[in-house]
Amino acid sequence: CLIISEWGNQRVMRWSLDRRGPNGVDGEVIISNIRSLGFAMDNEGSLYVSDHERSEVRRFGRQDGRGGGIVAGGYGKGPALNQLDGPRQIF
Repeated sequence: CLIISEWGNQRVMRWSLDRRGPNGVDGEVIISNIRSLGFAMDNEGSLYVSDHERSEVRRFGRQDGRGGGIVAGGYGKGPALNQLDGPRQIF
């Protein structure tokens, strides 16, 4: 599958490569209400997603459910070491 970050629709989707998803639908929303410009996945399958508007990075794992947890930033936009200013790419 592909993981796609959609800025305009404020969501992250999982898109089937075989194009035979359930009920004829190719994609499914896995994270909603997020303005993401980048993400990364670790060896356990957890997805780390930048939230540009909230200036934070959230972790979405199978055990976390849909809410995710903040792993970087989360103290508003700013220059302090515990703040981020519109994070984009994650590697």
